[in-house]
Amino acid sequence: MGVALVRFLYDPIVREQDAKASLQNFCQELASQEYVLAYNHLSTAAKGRSGTVDQFVNQLAILDSSQGIVTSCGIDLDTLRAAAAHSNGERMDVYVYVSRGNSTTNDPNQEGDSVRITLVFENDAWKVDAADPTHILF
Repeated sequence: MGVALVRFLYDPIVREQDAKASLQNFCQELASQEYVLAYNHLSTAAKGRSGTVDQFVNQLAILDSSQGIVTSCGIDLDTLRAAAAHSNGERMDVYVYVSRGNSTTNDPNQEGDSVRITLVFENDAWKVDAADPTHILF
């Protein structure tokens, strides 16, 4: 019983830390335009929807050209914590705030556009499965 309780309490913390690291790496790779590395953070299903790595890179280059490159991508830690606590260990939705180079906001409190990222646990890692809306991030 004690082991089950410890695991119940510990798993959300591990999920939160692992998902946060995956999202931070994904965001950093988009911001530094390391799209091949970012592609590796996609789930199998997301890769199927995005196409080959070359198609993904071309898609992001077009998005960067029209909307500017990703200048910031911050994780909403409240949604991450809640998602990790309520996750079944297979899927969770986390919000990130994304700003691109062509952003025209004058609001100093504006954190960027809100994007809901769906993460799935695949091959012992949290992978980006979907982004909503997709046109902001990839």
